[in-house]
Amino acid sequence: MKIAAKLLLLSLSVGALTGSALAQPADKQPGEQRRERQPGGEGGGRRGGGEGRAMGQPLSKEKLEAAWTAQATAAAKRLSLSSEQTSAVAKAYVASRESVRSKMEEARNAADGEGENARKGVREAETAAKAAFAKALTDAKVSSENTTKLTTSLSSGGMAGPMWDRMTDTVLGMNLDSAKQQAAQNALEDFVVANAAAMSSARENPESARESRQKAREDLNTAMKSTLTAEQYKTFEEAMPRGAGNMRREGGRPEGGRPEGRPEGKPDGEKPKDKPKK
Repeated sequence: MKIAAKLLLLSLSVGALTGSALAQPADKQPGEQRRERQPGGEGGGRRGGGEGRAMGQPLSKEKLEAAWTAQATAAAKRLSLSSEQTSAVAKAYVASRESVRSKMEEARNAADGEGENARKGVREAETAAKAAFAKALTDAKVSSENTTKLTTSLSSGGMAGPMWDRMTDTVLGMNLDSAKQQAAQNALEDFVVANAAAMSSARENPESARESRQKAREDLNTAMKSTLTAEQYKTFEEAMPRGAGNMRREGGRPEGGRPEGRPEGKPDGEKPKDKPKK
């Protein structure tokens, strides 16, 4: 009887464990802590790059296309392209960005073990998108000089980078008049180009890159303050991704803030007191 009872208890325990495992979705078996994938537009759920503060939910496809159109249109108008050329630039740019966005979506939804292939697909898509964009400019009879300027500026944020899109969306939401809208987009373009150039040199000369990024942010602040109202500038500043050329003082102190990791109310140089031993 004792042996039979033990066998009965063992079978009930195994059955309970098997049932609980089968009751869970295939991607959430016990011991696995898979992260929920975020659907939607570019940049959803990304980590690193210091962009976490303002990334939040990814922009919708409609908002992304509006941001891409605004970026390309402003860059083309800045070079005094014809209306036909400006339209061609915007159309080609939106198509290029969308092709990369769709590949990024595939990469985010890739099965375990397929991550490297998915990332390779994104890189290949970005290379192809840049080539297609350059060809579209040539077909639109944009001069070689202006083609170089446009491919440099519009690719500086990366054909997959969400930072410029997020800032552009914020500015579009302010419903500025055409002159201020152009001025704001020019400032964003200058910032993105300068920030990208600094990032590309960070490995060789990190101190110089840091200073260049700080200057890019200072120039952006100056330009936006002269274009926006105080309330609009506050909104823009709150939407600015952390780490995007974020100005920092010595000791890792953000502009106007306390050193990173320093609890509020603790003067500089004061170490937290040890808790009394019990």
